Amino acid sequence: MSPAEHPASLNARGTLASFSCDFTGNGFTPQTSWALDSDGHQVTEYALSGPAYTSGSAVYSSTWQHTNVWAGGQLLATYYGADTLFALNDWLDTKRGEAGASGCLSLFTSLPFGNGFTQPSTANPCPDATEHHFTCKERDSESGNDYFGARYYASSMGRFLTPDPAGIRAVKLANPQTWNWYAYTLNNPLQYTDPTGKYTCADDGNKCQTQRDKDFEVARQRDLQSKDKGIAAAAAAYGDPTKDNRVGVQFTDAKKGNTAASINIRDGKVTYGITVSIPTGASGTALDGIVDHEGTHVEQDAAFAQSVKPNGSFDQTLNLTQYDRENQAYQNQAKVWQLSGTPWDMTGTSVFGIGSVIYPSFSQDQVNNMINDFLTDPGNGYGVTLQNPGPRIVTPKDQQ
Repeated sequence: MSPAEHPASLNARGTLASFSCDFTGNGFTPQTSWALDSDGHQVTEYALSGPAYTSGSAVYSSTWQHTNVWAGGQLLATYYGADTLFALNDWLDTKRGEAGASGCLSLFTSLPFGNGFTQPSTANPCPDATEHHFTCKERDSESGNDYFGARYYASSMGRFLTPDPAGIRAVKLANPQTWNWYAYTLNNPLQYTDPTGKYTCADDGNKCQTQRDKDFEVARQRDLQSKDKGIAAAAAAYGDPTKDNRVGVQFTDAKKGNTAASINIRDGKVTYGITVSIPTGASGTALDGIVDHEGTHVEQDAAFAQSVKPNGSFDQTLNLTQYDRENQAYQNQAKVWQLSGTPWDMTGTSVFGIGSVIYPSFSQDQVNNMINDFLTDPGNGYGVTLQNPGPRIVTPKDQQ
């Protein structure tokens, strides 16, 4: 097949951006077409036949095969022939049974990594109407591989066929299971799933759609809509939750949030990743403030990381001290509370409004003084001042 018969274009990241195929010139014959929903799920499948030629153009006939019903990212049922087949899934969303409105019933078994798929005999079996089985991913009938969105997975090996697109950002030195970029869910497929092929999801239901995930995004959206540009910019720094923005959000039982960045220089390329930890107990304005506080750090760390050159040099003005970083973050967090019209107890230990409380009526000078006092006290985890600002993002020792 010549390039003219099979044109394709790549985007800047080297992945396929567009593709077309002239069937009249290359000898290939299309067999199947699909209709997808906005999330990329297969809704309807058609079998193609032909072609017939009309005025020199190839026209293919299509025959309906089945239609899937999706809700909340889950496959609920499949219309197949004259029957409606309902999926019976386990805690990982792997299909273990199928019950039809006609009274049929089928069972499905497989091993932990999705291999060894079988359909035991039943008295009145349903047809296996759809290719979605292991964690509700579509299995390619020709190769036997499962499509996870970002990459394909081979259940026969329990491994992805290509490395994690997050690269070094997915690696945590304290967890050796993350060192293998081809591994599936930290080699623990009975507890975790991988909804997109990009990251491990340990949330309830293994869909990255737990209530705390949703609460975080709702809080971020509220911050995005703020009339204060600093608050909105910090919320925007996270990026869209469905896209790889080199930012990962997780949840912690700690009382305060945390943001950590890693920068790697290898083979003349600079890569970085940012991990944000959000306290699980926060809600309402408190969550809005924490999301924006940590979003300020994401904004700071991303700006610094993007200034790093392959030779290790960087923009010195972006190499902030601990005082500068925290002062900016607490300034934004204070604005969130003030705009909400609610007093903010910074330590959570104030009595009858006496202590580290920032009120909506406070002037900027009063807010500055309160934040400075808070950062000066080592008991709050900082002990830094404008005169003794603490370490920078990168110190000379880090550069050795």
